[in-house]
Amino acid sequence: MQLNIFEHADQSGLEAARACEAILHDIIAEKGCARIVLSTGASQFEFLSHFVEMNVEWDKVEMFHLNEYIGLSESPSNELPQIPEGTLPEICECRQGLVN
Repeated sequence: MQLNIFEHADQSGLEAARACEAILHDIIAEKGCARIVLSTGASQFEFLSHFVEMNVEWDKVEMFHLNEYIGLSESPSNELPQIPEGTLPEICECRQGLVN
């Protein structure tokens, strides 16, 4: 595993998006389509802001939203972050459902 450390979250998000773009290009070239799982949480926002701008054949990508908070208390001290509304539906086919 390669570990990259960046001074700013935005740079980390950009580099992660570039790496995912390369992987998706390879998978789509080989299989004709790709499936991805994206998780919730504010730590993903920098990545998502860059990821949606990548040069990917989004019409060939199927995205699943992993909600790892299922079963946890919904108390005010345990807010349940979600992928921001409208971030991804325009770029890839999003399926409603849960991935366990």
